[in-house]
Amino acid sequence: MELVEELDRIAAIAETYVSDGERLAGVLPAEPDPGSRVYVCAFERGEDRSWLAFDRDGTPLRSRARVRD
Repeated sequence: MELVEELDRIAAIAETYVSDGERLAGVLPAEPDPGSRVYVCAFERGEDRSWLAFDRDGTPLRSRARVRD
């Protein structure tokens, strides 16, 4: 799957995590290890921003160490 298609797929998944008054502001791909891509998604509500990282399958990352990588 090409990167653009992966970004679109992850964006669609991330949209399901948007709460009232919030919007998905962006999806950033990162490769902490060769062949291991994660997606860091930014959500905005007014001036506030929050982040959620997803693995390649679209599952939110729960490991702080993995997110820091």
